[in-house]
Amino acid sequence: MGYHAVNEGSIMNVYWMSSCEEGSEIGKLYNGEVFTCLGITTGYQNVNEIRFRNSEGKYVQGFIDRRTSIGPLHLYGKKVTDPTLGTCYRFKTRSALTVVDNNGTIKTVLAVGDYVYSKDSTCGATNRRNFKIVGYKQAGFNVSKQDGFVTLNYEANGSMIKSNFCLYGA
Repeated sequence: MGYHAVNEGSIMNVYWMSSCEEGSEIGKLYNGEVFTCLGITTGYQNVNEIRFRNSEGKYVQGFIDRRTSIGPLHLYGKKVTDPTLGTCYRFKTRSALTVVDNNGTIKTVLAVGDYVYSKDSTCGATNRRNFKIVGYKQAGFNVSKQDGFVTLNYEANGSMIKSNFCLYGA
């Protein structure tokens, strides 16, 4: 499995070829941009397979020559200690997001302003948009424990820069 990440370094070229050869660029990851890192999967040293939002607004495959700093998304949440969930990272939603269990069955839909709680940045094995959660909180309700995922909307809000992303630390 991979993880949801934030580019903490300089601008990175994204390539359609795993060799990251000049001329095969399909996009860029800017400082602060959120993407999914699947790790080294190609046999090339320091080359990571990723999923990112391209210039057409689509969530697509690419490769990066990882020579810059990448941080796990969950560390951008607000670190909290919840009596039900323990120590975890809390995010507020900027758009409606779907919560699914580990089998992909829809459990609920979160509204703008609801919360999700995570302990790491793991992405789903079959749906890479899925972000591992340990719970969620809907307006007017207590925190609900949920071993599952929230499906992130990589196409929303016009940008994947963390300040516009569908989740933010709060």
